[in-house]
Amino acid sequence: MLEVARASKDDVLCDLGCGDGRILTTAVKDFGIKAAVGYEIREDLFKQASGEVEKL
Repeated sequence: MLEVARASKDDVLCDLGCGDGRILTTAVKDFGIKAAVGYEIREDLFKQASGEVEKL
């Protein structure tokens, strides 16, 4: 998805229903995007995503 969108360092990603944050962390680590914001209503997935973001 990020390759199709041609994500780059000038982009900002907003992921609604981000789940475990996999797309967000990949966008930052592998594509170097400027900012990534995720929204998740499931608390368990939110906690998992938050943990992955802290590892960055």
